[in-house]
Amino acid sequence: MAPRYANATEILPAELLAAVREKVGKRGGFLWVPSERTVSRERRNEFVVRLYAEGHSSAAIAERLFISQRTVFRVLARAKTHVEDSSSAVEKEDANGIQG
Repeated sequence: MAPRYANATEILPAELLAAVREKVGKRGGFLWVPSERTVSRERRNEFVVRLYAEGHSSAAIAERLFISQRTVFRVLARAKTHVEDSSSAVEKEDANGIQG
């Protein structure tokens, strides 16, 4: 298993390190590299939300994706929170635009 934190100069070829520095900035910092598992989980969660929006029940979604119904509820709750946070930010921007 690879270490959680690694020095990029020790694991990346010089040309790749230069490309990363160009994108991130030369000052350095932390860069998160998602695992394949994380990426697939994000795609699964997007699929859960889409199936629910299409009218599928949480039980049907759980059965189709081989996950628990509780997991479906969690995904939908997080998605709802994210949508509410985004819409309140838009409302604030609209209010600021109207006032000023």
